[in-house]
Amino acid sequence: MSQGQESISSTESGQARQHAIVFSGNGYNAAYEVGVLKALLHGVSPATRVSPSTAPEKIQPEIYAGTSVGAYSAAFMASESEQGDITAVERLTQGLPTEVGPRVRANPFDYLNPSFYLGNPLTPFVEFANDALHLSRDLTKRIGDFFASTPLTQPLAAFQDQVFNYEWDILSDISSLSRYVRDSIDLEKIRKSNKKLRITAANWQQGRIRTFENKDFTGDTGHQVITAAMAIPGAVPRQRINHEEFVDGAMLMDHPLQPVIEARDRQPGRRLVLHVIYLDPEFGEGPLLDVRGSFSIVYRLFLLAFSRAVNADIERVLNTNRALRFQELLEALDPDSEAMRLWGRLNQETKDRSEMEVHRYRSTRHLRSILDIFQASSEQMKRWIEIGYADAEEHDCTKAGCVRISQE
Repeated sequence: MSQGQESISSTESGQARQHAIVFSGNGYNAAYEVGVLKALLHGVSPATRVSPSTAPEKIQPEIYAGTSVGAYSAAFMASESEQGDITAVERLTQGLPTEVGPRVRANPFDYLNPSFYLGNPLTPFVEFANDALHLSRDLTKRIGDFFASTPLTQPLAAFQDQVFNYEWDILSDISSLSRYVRDSIDLEKIRKSNKKLRITAANWQQGRIRTFENKDFTGDTGHQVITAAMAIPGAVPRQRINHEEFVDGAMLMDHPLQPVIEARDRQPGRRLVLHVIYLDPEFGEGPLLDVRGSFSIVYRLFLLAFSRAVNADIERVLNTNRALRFQELLEALDPDSEAMRLWGRLNQETKDRSEMEVHRYRSTRHLRSILDIFQASSEQMKRWIEIGYADAEEHDCTKAGCVRISQE
């Protein structure tokens, strides 16, 4: 029986549901996630039904979590909680299309595009001058380091080493993105928000992930956390948080759903419902990205690692639900039996747990080019928001492989 067909009956009809949103997107997929969220908040998605016989209902998420550009969406929704979720997502819809990715420094294709000169015709030339200055400074420093550290007996080998180890992410400019994050995210509102926020980034030196909570978003550090979570290793410069370098932590997350599960309300009678939106290279129509380019290959591996970790976490939720149902049967027969005590010792993962639902949303329309990540246009972003909304409106738990708990 597939996950989408799995139906675990509950004796707690009408149990309060605690909704959590998990974002993870880059490029157009970040817009797709916002479209899905809009559908959930407006109550048009079948995923928000309490039971198959009831109509979809509007939800009010209590937890927002994110990696990659999804970290920005999660932070924005948490910071705007006073305005209400629907108002916040409408503002996110208007703000997301133009500021979701880095700019490629001195990109020659930009200067061949006539629309690049609209607005202030001098701006492209000022940007080019700034880019040239930035790159020349870096190159000068590297040449100095090369001559200072190169053994005179092996200059060619040292030169090859410098070329192969060159940090090409210097070509990525996120200054406008960083400014946008600072201007649009109010850290004090995050700290005071009634929404729980969980953003994950990876410590570059230690190779460990860290999940940041509402209380961690203070001073300039808070904005750096959001930017660091969007820093794809090798494509976007590493970001400093308290003198340590951090990057997007999606690839290193063994259990992507764990931050949300740990943040849940543990009061009896409250059931966690996760809405997980992510790219899955093994799901949908056609291949994800043109994998002929080196970065496309690396990015595909990045997505494979994350999506498989998410799928494994969803499978664990399903198995935990089954274990909890079996535990209920044992308790009903004899709560003090030896079998019950043995079960408790062998199934520690069910301790303090209640059954959970997981709804997953994966676009069947995959990114076709690396430009979909780094050069997302406003019109295309709006289109992908509409696609996400439509997909959520037609959501089919059986096809999507959701974990549902029947209330009948």
